[in-house]
Amino acid sequence: MASEPEKPREVDARRLPEVLAPAGDEQALAAALAAGADAVYFGLAEGFNARARAGNFELANLAATVARIHRAGAKAYLAVNTVVFESELGFVERLIRRAADCGVDALIVQDPAVALLARELCPALEVHASTQMTISSPEAARFAASLGVTRVVVPRELSVAEIRAFARGTELELEVFIHGALCVAWSGQCLSSATWSGRSANRGECAQSCRLPYELVVDGERRDLGDVKYLLSPKDLAGLRAVEELVDIGVHGLKIEGRQKNAQYVLTATEMIRRFVDGLGALPGGSIESSAAPRASSRVDERCGHDELGVRNEHGVRNERNERNERGERGERNVRDVRDEHDEHDEHDEHDERRERHQHDDRGEHVEHAREPDGVDASSAASDLLRASLAYTRGFGDGFLGGSDHQTLVEGRFPKHRGVYLGRVAHVGANTVVVLRDDEGRPWTGALATDSRREGPQGEPSAALKGLGGSGDASDGPRPAELVPRAGLGVVFDAGEPENPNEPGGPIFRVDAVDRGWRLGFGVPGPDLARVAVGMRVWVSGDPALAREAERVVATPEPTGRIAVELVVRGALGKPLEVEARAMHAFARVSSTSVLERAQGRGLDDVLLTEKLASFGGTPFRLGRLDRAGLHGGQHLPVSELKALRRALVEQLLPQIERGPAREPRAGLSFVRDGARRATEQAARRVAPSQSTLDSARNAELVALCRTDAQLEAAIDAGLEEVELDWMELVGLARAVERARAAKLRITLATVRVQKPGEEGYDQRLAALAPDAVLVRHWGALVHFEEHARAHGRPLLHGDFSLNVTNSRTAAELFARGLDTLTPAHDLDREQLFAFCAASDPSRFTLVLQHRIPTFHTEHCVYAHLLSHGRDFRTCGRPCEQHQVALCDAYGREHPVIVDVGCRNTVFNAERQSSAELVPELLARGVRRFRVEFVRESRAEATTVLQAYRDLLAGRATPSEALARARAEARVGVGDAMAVMR
Repeated sequence: MASEPEKPREVDARRLPEVLAPAGDEQALAAALAAGADAVYFGLAEGFNARARAGNFELANLAATVARIHRAGAKAYLAVNTVVFESELGFVERLIRRAADCGVDALIVQDPAVALLARELCPALEVHASTQMTISSPEAARFAASLGVTRVVVPRELSVAEIRAFARGTELELEVFIHGALCVAWSGQCLSSATWSGRSANRGECAQSCRLPYELVVDGERRDLGDVKYLLSPKDLAGLRAVEELVDIGVHGLKIEGRQKNAQYVLTATEMIRRFVDGLGALPGGSIESSAAPRASSRVDERCGHDELGVRNEHGVRNERNERNERGERGERNVRDVRDEHDEHDEHDEHDERRERHQHDDRGEHVEHAREPDGVDASSAASDLLRASLAYTRGFGDGFLGGSDHQTLVEGRFPKHRGVYLGRVAHVGANTVVVLRDDEGRPWTGALATDSRREGPQGEPSAALKGLGGSGDASDGPRPAELVPRAGLGVVFDAGEPENPNEPGGPIFRVDAVDRGWRLGFGVPGPDLARVAVGMRVWVSGDPALAREAERVVATPEPTGRIAVELVVRGALGKPLEVEARAMHAFARVSSTSVLERAQGRGLDDVLLTEKLASFGGTPFRLGRLDRAGLHGGQHLPVSELKALRRALVEQLLPQIERGPAREPRAGLSFVRDGARRATEQAARRVAPSQSTLDSARNAELVALCRTDAQLEAAIDAGLEEVELDWMELVGLARAVERARAAKLRITLATVRVQKPGEEGYDQRLAALAPDAVLVRHWGALVHFEEHARAHGRPLLHGDFSLNVTNSRTAAELFARGLDTLTPAHDLDREQLFAFCAASDPSRFTLVLQHRIPTFHTEHCVYAHLLSHGRDFRTCGRPCEQHQVALCDAYGREHPVIVDVGCRNTVFNAERQSSAELVPELLARGVRRFRVEFVRESRAEATTVLQAYRDLLAGRATPSEALARARAEARVGVGDAMAVMR
């Protein structure tokens, strides 16, 4: 079912992107809205979101949550970004209907089934493809668009240059992560939590295995790397250097990571990005417009009284709180609440009203308390970055936005928040510590496994970011402002034990300047200075003033005046005054009860109408533009009538704003059942290629996935009929194809696991080898072989586990689009797998009998970082061709690390995992295709394993006998640890 490629869009460089903030709980939501977020994303406590451990929000209160967000002039994006099991499809359908009813602006999804259901249930509800869906190229974006997706959250692994290429190749909106934690694995392609803890990241239960310590094993020998133990723990992203280029590209959203972070983090990060984006919008000579709704001054504009850390003082904060405000924090405000606040505003005397009324510039935009726009201010950005560092950081960098830089992405010395590096201990006294500035700063930790590493990192990042002081020779991120220690800040002394909860540290009681540093005085409570030694690194880990500030912001009433209203006023003598109001999607029309009379004074001029009709204080609204061209001059209406008209406008507009644009879900039968049936029927009508033996197969078939010549010879020796070739470097692949073809084997070639913009050539190289089948591992490959089928037929298409298919709705869609078989996702346990089989066509499934599960699939190269000085493949010297690397965990298990053609690393589990015990029942249910996957097995090992499973499928061996011969652990998916979310 080939689809025509979409016409690439022209990059729109005039739009300011949305600032999209995370909200893991009510406090974080309040902080995001106060800081001026254009949109907020959040998940539900009922599950199906990728941050199940966040506080999240109750489905029962969804309408109130959405209304609260809309009153702040922001959009509400609901994360439904996990895979969905068969038994959960009905609940997800009800969830989507509820989201549409409550005015959610967009769903963020991973599973194609959720996108399809949303399209069928409520076509007006926008769908955004989560990073979890791994839409990593324009070809993959065409697949997403066919599901009804309108926006793609691009993978964090893409550089600015790659994002630009992506934008040129798709009509879809793009959203880019700009700040926060980086996953070391490609989102949606991490199985480490599922493998080692029974908690699937594809189900929102990430166990953060990347933040654990590992030892490096090179060619079978462990290497001592000192205190560099966290080999897969990246620094956090601070992408300010990339913002201007991303605006130029025309991205629609800048996303802040952090639904498991607190309000302090959300506040500082959102304010920082908000200020920077607004600064770009104020640059002279630009024609940039906001992609979000017109927005009044945010809290960023109102900050005053900063100290040297940029911490707002007591005079910059409102701290009133009453019962109505508490209701507002819970999202329970209604028209009456807003009207009451508005009435209180009316009670101000004329002097106060003139002093406090909203003021407008020539364009009618709100400027109360706002500083004059002065464009991008580097010193302000540095100050904001310092505040963000004190809230949470593992160290900041450019991430992958500047291209791969394997020497700066991972420092490896700690897995969690450290804060701001102050210096090293020079002297320890009775209750004082002298700390001196460290000219070396945070050390480079690369090349530690080489004989010489003093040369420093080599090369430049492929798309270096040079803004905010960037030199283009590293991706170490923008520099925060210099921290001047003061009393009250918290410090920690680094003894190289970052996970020790009893690290020495505490609040500073006093600070005295000394030559090249400071003398820090401590009291009670304070650090155990007996455990502090000369030479230790010192970190400022927090600022209680920031925490108090966040608490005050959370306690402050909801932001007001964020939504611009356009008023059109008409009237003539002896007629009622008519007023129309438009605010975003909302519209209201009111008329006065009294008729217009001739004025004795100035009449209904701009000043009076602005003060009385358009003074929306205490509501979400502000005057955007006043049009009184239809009002004849010299007319009068009592002030009380103007205020009544204003209140009537608010009462009409507010419910529309809270509800959002109309998105009525379709009524009728279950789209889960009916949609799956229709897709299954469509797939059944599709004519399979003539070489397919799938439908006619009566006996089970064993397929070997080989990665070396030796394993291929074992498959030939075992008498297999088909082999899958996954040559990680593609080197020697043509020779392997010739060998397999000479042995009369059917040949399946595996694609890379992810495809970035510009990497379409990999699939073209596979197609040129004329395989019998292709193992499709990414959505772009599915589209590629749909669109570029050869005239004499196309190869069979086998969908791999990395497509994360867990239910019949997604499976039916993929079969209809051309997949001949698929491998169910490894997230399924025994019961979930059987439920999937019952609802779909198991004769078109491929079940993995044995494999070392691929735990991490990462853009970061461990080889380049620790075995070279090079930043990427151009300067690393390719140590992967001379050495074999593994990572040893705390239990002594050594996990092989393999490099693919794109220089991406896959960390495979040390232990072999087998589903042999399920074979009798799988055969009874109709499964006929089984696969065994090899990593570094020798020819002899592979031969033994293949013969064991051939005997099992032929009935010559029991499951337990096959397991014993294959030396594998009996396990399916994530086992019983993952409960089905309902």
